[in-house]
This record gives sequence, structure tokens and C-alpha cells, in this order.
Amino acid sequence: MKASDIISKKVYVIEEGNEIGYVLNFSLNEKNTKLKFLVVATLFEESEMILKAKDIVAISDEAVFVTSEKQLSFDANAFANNPIGKKVFSVSGDYLGKVVDVELQKDVTKKIMTQSCEILPKYIYSSGRDCLFFSKSKRKMQKNGDVETKVTIQNVAVPFKQKFQGEELIGKVIVKDILDDNHFLIFKKNTVISPKILINAKEKRLLKALLDNSR
Repeated sequence: MKASDIISKKVYVIEEGNEIGYVLNFSLNEKNTKLKFLVVATLFEESEMILKAKDIVAISDEAVFVTSEKQLSFDANAFANNPIGKKVFSVSGDYLGKVVDVELQKDVTKKIMTQSCEILPKYIYSSGRDCLFFSKSKRKMQKNGDVETKVTIQNVAVPFKQKFQGEELIGKVIVKDILDDNHFLIFKKNTVISPKILINAKEKRLLKALLDNSR
């Protein structure tokens, strides 16, 4: 499952039998090894709520399911650690492109995909607001002293056969609902732009509209 595929999925509450909103964003933990929570835009209060990964019952092709509305909470201090769109470098200064997606197995990060390679999260040297750094040799601290752990960056082709324009939009947020020529809603306001959305925009000839209505 790709993390970008979760964004924009509807969220349903099983006990109440309600559709409560849709996924606006996702957050990994500080080490980028696990899914921490989803940011859910509620339909009625127009607020952003936090849904912890441990409270998710299931994620299907169409929606996210949670047991009760009580499992969604408001946290003004919650920061969504979404790596999509961040620049990636090795500690020696090699540019590895931007993060285009994250592959998850349930709530565990399997790999982080850039425009040029795929890298296991355990190879992350540091992760900040703007970029990620990976290292071929990373020092870990243990009780008995320093232990040197050797790791290798795997140069693997990105699993996207279709090359598209507008890569700089990945990770930006849509600031206005985008409609097609028939006035049907195609992209919702506050949606984080993913590679899948870019490809869809190109197919529908809405790439310029996406460019003009994102930040």
C-alpha cells in the first residue's frame, strides 16, 4: 500500500454508521519507520482531527474504517511528518531526488521512494522539515558504547513507468477545489498532491489548474 493512496479516502465510523470526513494528510513517526496518524478533515465541523494508526480498523481501496467517532481527537500541536516532496541527499552530498511516495505494510514503512531510487527507512541518517539524509555508515548508541553499523543505499529504479511534468508540485497542498469542464469536483481543497494526482491531472488536462491552485 502506498501512503499517497490513503490521501483523499473517505473515513467511515462503524458504530455510528456515518461518513465522518476524508483523509487530508498522513504522518510517519520521527524515525520514518511507522505510520503514526492520519489527519482527517471532518465534513460538518470543517476541522482537522487526528486518527491514530492503532485505532484504524481497516483501509480498503475505497475508504478508511474506524470503530467510533471518539477515536478521532483534536491536537493543535500535532505536526504531520509527511516526507513526500522532501529532497533527499546522501551525507556525502549526492542528490537522490525528491520523495515521491512511501510504501507501507499495514502501519510499518517498507521503503521510501525517490525519483531515482528506493531506500529502506533504517538507512535514514537524519530527517527534518525540508529534507532527508541517508548514510552508508551510521553510528548507533548502545549501553555498552558505540556500535558501527554498515548500511548500503540500494539503487533501484523508481516503480513509476510514466514520467510526468510538474514534479515540483509533489507534496504541495491544493488551496481551492478544482472542477472539470462539466463542473464536477476532481480535486478537493486541502489535498496533498501525490504522484497519482499529478498523473490524473495530466490525463484530464488539469495540470495548469493544479499549478495555479497549489502552494
